[in-house]
Amino acid sequence: MKTIILGAGITGLSAGVKTGFPVYEAKEVPGGICRSYYKNGYSFENGGGHWLFGGDLNSLNFIKQFGILEKYIRDSGIYFNNTIPYPIQTALNDDTCVLPGSMKHWLLERFGKELCNLFFFPFNEKYTANLYNFILSENEYKSPEPRKGGYNSTFHYPKEGLDTLVDNMAKQADVRYNKKAVRIDLSDKVVEFEDGEKFIFDRLISTLPLVKTQELCGVKDKMLPHTSTLVLNIGAEKGKNCPKEQWLYIPHSKSGFYRVGIYSNVSDRFAPKGKASLYVEKSYFESFESEEYLGYENRVIEELQDWGWIGAVDVVDPNWIEYAYTWLHRDSDVQGSIDWLKEYGIESIGRYGKWKFQGIMDSVSDGLGVEC
Repeated sequence: MKTIILGAGITGLSAGVKTGFPVYEAKEVPGGICRSYYKNGYSFENGGGHWLFGGDLNSLNFIKQFGILEKYIRDSGIYFNNTIPYPIQTALNDDTCVLPGSMKHWLLERFGKELCNLFFFPFNEKYTANLYNFILSENEYKSPEPRKGGYNSTFHYPKEGLDTLVDNMAKQADVRYNKKAVRIDLSDKVVEFEDGEKFIFDRLISTLPLVKTQELCGVKDKMLPHTSTLVLNIGAEKGKNCPKEQWLYIPHSKSGFYRVGIYSNVSDRFAPKGKASLYVEKSYFESFESEEYLGYENRVIEELQDWGWIGAVDVVDPNWIEYAYTWLHRDSDVQGSIDWLKEYGIESIGRYGKWKFQGIMDSVSDGLGVEC
């Protein structure tokens, strides 16, 4: 049986290592957004902080083959000129019932008018690029039980960085780089690549975003919206008010960002001594015009400097993550789309392949679940 894997992100690499099936990757390096990089003595992540949470013991033991993992206890909060510990609903001992409906309605019923106006509405307006008015609420993955810490209360991170981890995984897999899929012929079961190569398959394991796989097959699914994220990676002097938390949710910011993470509060290896390494996230509905970016870097830096979080800046590096967060309409049929692809021998797996929020280790589990 001729089988290939599309995408050498964390799911595709896990599947490739386990099965030995060739992995076709559009870029020249593995890992996708799960990859570290370095500039001017600072360590950053593609697309912001990627901490290893979720999954099961089998997945964790598998990943430990490729790098030393260090365990951390989450320290995060919500910033309103001072910091309230995250999750805010647990901190305030709110244990009301969850009701169905749109995300905005769900938030209102779940947390009440005061908390919504204070935090949940302004934050989610930015986080979902204002889609929260009509998309469905997130699944229970992100909803902590009363007085409990939630899904990412602890996490791991590779001692030598994500780049070393995924490079070590790629060495144990058959990865073909610079192989961008541009078309899938369902009738003849052929995948075509940008360089002109064609591959006839019996079975295709796709870790690409579900809507992207559908588009390659000639189908556009408007019922599966997503938001894209502009991430500014910043290396700077540590300000006098620099938070101690690893990341902070920001319901109110002049520049429009909704979260700031501080890599160097996870590990001091992310920044030179006395410096801070940060990521700043802002969401867009699928895309943005380049004109919107003009002046944005300066506005973010000035705002963070006004807050006293950073001083003089050494490096600013923007990342654009096209498929950052996946959402659902009432009429969305994710399982129907996955089942349709499967009729043609295409298995859509991983966080984006299943169009479902999950942790990195859950995506590893998906890869390890591929049968040989």
